[in-house]
Amino acid sequence: MTRTVLSLLCALAAGCGGPKAEAVPDAGAEAGADADAAADAAADADAAAVAAAAAAADTDTEPPRLGSIGVATVIYQDRSRKRRIGDVRPGTSVILQSDEPVEVPPSQLGGCKSGRFYPVAPRGFICEDETITRNLDDPRFRALALAAPREGPRPYDYAFSTRAPMYGQIPTSSEQARTERRLRPVADLARVRRSMDGHEDLAELTPTPARDPIPEFLLGEKEAPVPAGRRGGLVRKEIPHGSMLSFSHAFAVEGRTFLLSPDLALVPADRMRPFRPSVFHGVAIGSTNSLPIGWFRKTARTKYKREESGAFAATGETWAPRTFVRLSGKSITHDGDLFWETREPGPTYARARDISVVAEPDEWPRMVGADEKWIDVSLSRGTMTLFEGRRAVYSTLMSPGAGGVTASPKATTEELVRGAFTPLGSYRIAVKYRAAQLTDEATPDPSAFWIADVPWVQYFRNPFAIHAAYWHEDFGSPKSGGCINLSPEDASIVFAWTDPPVPEGWSSADARPSEPGTWIVIRK
Repeated sequence: MTRTVLSLLCALAAGCGGPKAEAVPDAGAEAGADADAAADAAADADAAAVAAAAAAADTDTEPPRLGSIGVATVIYQDRSRKRRIGDVRPGTSVILQSDEPVEVPPSQLGGCKSGRFYPVAPRGFICEDETITRNLDDPRFRALALAAPREGPRPYDYAFSTRAPMYGQIPTSSEQARTERRLRPVADLARVRRSMDGHEDLAELTPTPARDPIPEFLLGEKEAPVPAGRRGGLVRKEIPHGSMLSFSHAFAVEGRTFLLSPDLALVPADRMRPFRPSVFHGVAIGSTNSLPIGWFRKTARTKYKREESGAFAATGETWAPRTFVRLSGKSITHDGDLFWETREPGPTYARARDISVVAEPDEWPRMVGADEKWIDVSLSRGTMTLFEGRRAVYSTLMSPGAGGVTASPKATTEELVRGAFTPLGSYRIAVKYRAAQLTDEATPDPSAFWIADVPWVQYFRNPFAIHAAYWHEDFGSPKSGGCINLSPEDASIVFAWTDPPVPEGWSSADARPSEPGTWIVIRK
């Protein structure tokens, strides 16, 4: 599977792909790591030399930029194109280290037909090919930029498909009738049975209303510009039932609302079920909220008080689902039940079986440095906690694989996929994507099923990743096909905190020996 297509395993426990991830290294890997580090150093030196030459000749204070107009514009480590280290998303631009491309001799083209490469900030090279433009006023780039990701935890709005055409231009009423006559009538879609796999948990029946003007590039019966690598036409493709769409705009034409996708396709809003945003997020850990804390997961949980007899009785109040409580660290067993004392007045107690306790680990990971960042994941508790050395800085609920806790830490990838398990063990983040499509098809333009623009994807072991789930908020409960689901806000926080950082303008970045990824420790 190509690197531009990510694994559907994160959502459905089917298919696999994505980049190579790093598990705990052994002594046999040291020679390879040294070679990789040397290659990193050589590539960085090459990029630095190009940047220095450009800086010496440059009198313009505004850095030059390069825009992407293709499905993806790849950033390579060096001009041999042997190793990709990131990419640039259509409609976005990246800072260049030089206004002029660098030419390479024919013997070193490495698949770049033009033989010309632009040096990218802070490192890497982009081939001068059909996926790029230097003219950011280019009509195709401006159209793609209109539908580019926005700032914030949800880079797009999202919707669940009941099956719909993806038009390449505003269709006439007769074209709509002809194209959609074989589909279920819109009036019947509200009665279509919802899926039982959790993919419609946040989906609404009321279609997205029009809120934006018609994009200028569509006026006058024009076809929307097509990104390099995509096909055009009145109907570009069909989004199957169950697939998920990302969209940036919603506009009305003759009383019908259309959604604008990032690749500039137009999808009838009345054939889609929009996802309402999740409001859940975790909590910063510090002087106000120090460990231990306890999380309540899917359902409301009873508050208890202790009577003079020593028995525990319900107070008549509850903690809401997906909330946390500060704990004193004291626990009491009564009649076989364990209760945690909270820091709420009373004192108030929580029954141990109702709560997921987050405390300092019994054993600190030996491979993590004194101040090094690492992620602690408890599958049985459904929690994720971020640490800097031995200091907790953030805690939240996450959803691991629907199969529950893995029976064996030595389970093969095939066994993990088949059972929808999240792998146990210690890994480093291998590659990060600001937003990426999940699919089980070995093509960047799938036709059978896809989940569009899943935000904040971080692979740690092929094909498993941390990522946002915009289709549910059942965080804390086993839910996924094996990946770690977070709310969009939590996923964006974790993404910004972990290494490697994704440079400005890049849509993805790989970890390198000189810039390793953050450790993630997954335990029962």
